[in-house]
Amino acid sequence: KNSLAEKIKSIDFFKKLPSGVTEPTLSGATISIFCLLLMIILFVSETEYYLSTEVQSEILMNDERMKDGEKLPINIDIRFPRLPCSLLSFQVLDILGTNDMKMDGSVHKRRITQANSFLGLWEPTNPPAEEIIFQQLKDLEGCRIQGTFEVNKVPGALRLSSEGIPIPLINKIGKHNMDFGHVVNTVSFGKHSNIRRVRRTFKEVLNSSTLHTPLDNVKMNRIENNLTSYHYYVSMVPNVYQDLKGNRLQTNQFTADKNLVDTPDNILNLVLIRYEIAP
Repeated sequence: KNSLAEKIKSIDFFKKLPSGVTEPTLSGATISIFCLLLMIILFVSETEYYLSTEVQSEILMNDERMKDGEKLPINIDIRFPRLPCSLLSFQVLDILGTNDMKMDGSVHKRRITQANSFLGLWEPTNPPAEEIIFQQLKDLEGCRIQGTFEVNKVPGALRLSSEGIPIPLINKIGKHNMDFGHVVNTVSFGKHSNIRRVRRTFKEVLNSSTLHTPLDNVKMNRIENNLTSYHYYVSMVPNVYQDLKGNRLQTNQFTADKNLVDTPDNILNLVLIRYEIAP
């Protein structure tokens, strides 16, 4: 038995030495400290990697664009500091032939001062009384159009102009006195609540907070003689964000270009936002 135990002991790779024959050295301490630091770094890095989230991106065809008549929410907040609400109309056009000034949703025109102080909601009259319009122009009254509405998920345009105002009245006012200079507080496509949640949940992934709202705070000043229209061109890509719990948030990222277009005397000035949806 003793010989068998001795044979087993002979293959011990970690033989112990008596404490009397061991001696600590500076080189040994250096190697020990280095190994200890290396183990700590590896432990911390592997723990961070384990706890980190992996971002996966996929590109898919949007085959649900027209599913069950699903609509696209649009959120707008545009301020016209020197154009009264009585001279401003809002219209939606799309390639399906929709020409609607009464969309599904809630859009309000708010009377404001040039300093953006709220004067009250605009109560429309058809057509607006001349004395009201001229008084608002004299008081340098502005208008803020704000709200959310739904449109068909097809290319279309938002048109802000003086459509519906009688031409003789416009001629009497003078087209050059109708200032369509404006400030875009925000324009976005999709549920506004989803955009806020995506920004909050995926803030470390999104490189820019303007991916969903690149037109925010765009300011277009009055052009000399006011014979100019403002055109925006929006190219939109639907996105779906899914968190670790499986919650899916649908949003729309978009890019936007803008351009100034000279308008003849017989054409109304306007702000036109054209949008198209990628497949």
